[in-house]
Amino acid sequence: SRRGDLDMMIARRTIRALVVYSKTFYFLDGVTQRGLSYDLLQEFESFVNRKFKTGALKINVIIIPVARNEKGHLMVNMKIAESMGMEIPYEMIESAQGVIQ
Repeated sequence: SRRGDLDMMIARRTIRALVVYSKTFYFLDGVTQRGLSYDLLQEFESFVNRKFKTGALKINVIIIPVARNEKGHLMVNMKIAESMGMEIPYEMIESAQGVIQ
């Protein structure tokens, strides 16, 4: 399972964060990631590594870009989520049935 609280994420040395594509918060400039969410998550990664004194074995924040539909719901590609080992709670899938086609 890839779900868990911060302690489990720290033990795996990976924190995954969903970010929404946006001209302000997250976008790609060629192959370079940019935006407020990107900058804040980079700072968070540095903070976590300082706080937990990780040394050479860094904790990585992995950014997973997602889109929103016209109603503002996050749209996650289930095949990509599964390939990354993400578990989507059944309640989220059930509530999204009207959105996912």
